[in-house]
Amino acid sequence: MIAAHHRVLLALLSLFTGSVAAAQDVAGQKTGAGKAPAVAAARAPQGAVPAAAETGDRWLSPTAFLNVANLISSRAAAGEAGALYDQVSPIIKARFTRDAFVAELNKRLSGKVVLRNWQGINQVLVAGNSKESENKPGEYVLVNLLVVTEDVNSKLQLRSEVLSFYHEPSGAWQLSGYQIDSKKL
Repeated sequence: MIAAHHRVLLALLSLFTGSVAAAQDVAGQKTGAGKAPAVAAARAPQGAVPAAAETGDRWLSPTAFLNVANLISSRAAAGEAGALYDQVSPIIKARFTRDAFVAELNKRLSGKVVLRNWQGINQVLVAGNSKESENKPGEYVLVNLLVVTEDVNSKLQLRSEVLSFYHEPSGAWQLSGYQIDSKKL
């Protein structure tokens, strides 16, 4: 039997892998209690369909968000931005058309990834009456990744990727933002 926190993780993973069964292979009984599932290397199939999330256990470990952020970053760098868009939060879909999202990611995610590492994971609560924020009220988790890439001329570039996840009323956590800033080294 899969623990409650793994069921919520599976719902989150299924948004980006498309298969609860595939996520269970990664996160199910192969991991012991208290251990984070190793999903960063998992390859997500094309045309994934989000599964309904279970409500109840709302708290996941930072490792779960880091693993999903790494998977999303890897998929985006591999040219799968369109498949990712099909699974993002309505927050992103309200800001970008599918074509604009894909074009922007493809433009900003150039170069061969040499190194991907995490910088920080933060939980943010946005109040319903907050006039200081343009963000939808609710619970967010932000994962900051540091990515080193190499271009065709063997020049290294440093890229900061900030992926935000919004806790939807259904209980699902969905990608709600993807900010990318690059600097040449």
